[in-house]
Amino acid sequence: MAETKKLSKSTLNKCFWTWEWTYQACYNYENMQGGCFLDAMAPAIRELYADDPDEFKAAAARHFEFYNIENTTGGGVLGLVLAMEEQRASGEDVTEEAIRSIKTGLMGPLSGVGDSYMQGVIYPIILAIGCAQGVQGNTAVPIIVILLQAIIQIGIARFMFNLGYNKGSDALLDLLESGTFKNLLSGAGILGCMVLGALIMNFVSVHTGITIPMGEGAEPFSLQTGLFDTLLPGFLSLAATLMCYALVSKGWSSTKVLLLLVVIGIVGSVTGILA
Repeated sequence: MAETKKLSKSTLNKCFWTWEWTYQACYNYENMQGGCFLDAMAPAIRELYADDPDEFKAAAARHFEFYNIENTTGGGVLGLVLAMEEQRASGEDVTEEAIRSIKTGLMGPLSGVGDSYMQGVIYPIILAIGCAQGVQGNTAVPIIVILLQAIIQIGIARFMFNLGYNKGSDALLDLLESGTFKNLLSGAGILGCMVLGALIMNFVSVHTGITIPMGEGAEPFSLQTGLFDTLLPGFLSLAATLMCYALVSKGWSSTKVLLLLVVIGIVGSVTGILA
């Protein structure tokens, strides 16, 4: 009977931190994060297969294959694969194909969730609040934003890593499909919309300078104060924001949108349409 092998705590920590710091260090179009994942797995491979050169080389080869995942939720896959390698090294019936299947099968679902809540909700909220404080002259904001992002990212990644290593793939999928997790994402999305909406009102300012003569001796009628500010304050700012959103949704790059805003601003200023 094969000896039961268990990775040391220091090796598990090395694997986790290597992944967190180098998950895109050698990103390429051939195998994406394959080299990064192998780098993260290297301490475990050395510990588990030091006395088996053939299995050592096979493990290195299977973890250098194509791999691409959002790094935060990807911590869960790393933990799960480490547990499977432990089982394989201990003589249990864990095939190379099973390890490959777990990696490729979880890439899509975990990346979709990770990209949605990290890049689509958490990071924008942190940056939006940071921008709001930064324009007020708070020079510590960049450092605070970086630290806050790192703490949240590493905290979630470590939770996913421990969950994958200790509980397995079923626990990862159950977490993603749970009502609590979905409610948390929905709440974070709503909060993000509220924050961004407040930022639009505070930092997007569009006013028209169009006035309509009202006859001799009468004060000209201002479309801005007499119409827009009366019916819906901030209407033009909202319209400009929605225009940018629509253009980006249709495939415009942010650079093109910014150039269009510059042109609109120059033409509007010269003609007096914008004030």
